[in-house]
Amino acid sequence: MTTHLGTPVPDIVCNATPVFTGRDFIETFGSVGEPGLLHQKNALAGWIALMAEDRGLGVDEIAPIAEIDRELAAAILGGTVMGVPLPVLDRTLRVLENRPH
Repeated sequence: MTTHLGTPVPDIVCNATPVFTGRDFIETFGSVGEPGLLHQKNALAGWIALMAEDRGLGVDEIAPIAEIDRELAAAILGGTVMGVPLPVLDRTLRVLENRPH
């Protein structure tokens, strides 16, 4: 197992990143959304993971605080945010920062 931000991650996940080049890369991103949107999602998830790690919060603590299901919290903390709606990430970060909605 590989450790990523203090969380054990199976090696198969770390080594399963597809490599896209040229036109296939563009067509793949065209089918899943804008690359800029994915970068925004990754940035928000990174801040959420950083704050959670700093406060010693895991999936079981983040889910009820942010009012999201456990699987969604695990995806956010694990960095798998392609399918997570941007408003969910924004709301989760706002809750952790104690900012008004």
